[in-house]
Amino acid sequence: MAINLHASPDWPYQVNAGGVVYKVENDQRVYAILIRRGYKFDADTETYNLTKGRVDGDENLEQAALREVKEESGITAKPIAYLGAIQRSFTIHITIDRATHYYLMEYIDRDADAMDDEHDEVVWLPADEAIQKLSKQPKQEEDIIARAEEWFGSGQQKTMNGPSGLISLHADPNNPFHVSAGGLVFRENGGIKEAILLRKHEIEGPEFHLPKGTVENGENLEQTATREVSEETATSSKPLAYLGAQEDRVLSLKKFPMIKSTHYYLFEWQNDLDKPIDPEHDEALWFTFKEAKERLDGPMKQQRKIIERAEEWFGKFGDA
Repeated sequence: MAINLHASPDWPYQVNAGGVVYKVENDQRVYAILIRRGYKFDADTETYNLTKGRVDGDENLEQAALREVKEESGITAKPIAYLGAIQRSFTIHITIDRATHYYLMEYIDRDADAMDDEHDEVVWLPADEAIQKLSKQPKQEEDIIARAEEWFGSGQQKTMNGPSGLISLHADPNNPFHVSAGGLVFRENGGIKEAILLRKHEIEGPEFHLPKGTVENGENLEQTATREVSEETATSSKPLAYLGAQEDRVLSLKKFPMIKSTHYYLFEWQNDLDKPIDPEHDEALWFTFKEAKERLDGPMKQQRKIIERAEEWFGKFGDA
């Protein structure tokens, strides 16, 4: 069974996916925007949203985005590009720390009867008006419309398919958005929890980080995290929990800037595999959680939060 990616009162981390659907009317590009009326018990209030919702079960991001677009708007659409994620933390009854991934989609048709009752209407708005309406909410969804317009303006008028036919989640010089997944692998050693860090020797000295890598076509986040942990550490591990996402602005190996959303899972070590670690790294080493946090420094300092979340998870839910 796949690890749950829905927030709960005890654990705030969640993954959503959705889409910004466009079509051309009268030689103008317009976008599908959802309207909800009477939000927060005010009959005169209108809120504007893009289609999105929680990733369920073993869905990959694209599958979840297509399902949510269909459920919330009744629209059938074709994904043509990945537009990155919006990461935000907010409180509505419970605190949610959520990464929402968006796809640019081309309109095919619509069955209004298939629209759920969460929203009242779908309207089609040009980019400037859509941005103005969406900016009234603190969800940053106006940024997604701006990214769509930037994608069209780049002259890259082709569907961004990978080998499996799904939209590529690899950044490139024309589209900087990238999705990775990985994890914190732990074991008990004499009653003390230890974590694996990868070490790579750089000019400035050794660099340590958690195992992670790019989501390949067709994979869901858990599949990617499991594969990357196995490849990079040469271990077999069992996923236990989702530890949330982090966004990084980094240079790719090809030296173009990218915006990377990396999702982390907590893994319990099962056994070592009879194979070398990924040649991209020099060593896979075990450290106590305290030692691991000390070694995650410089550009990897943000990953300390993943170890802290693992410690929080053990504090809430006990040992595996």
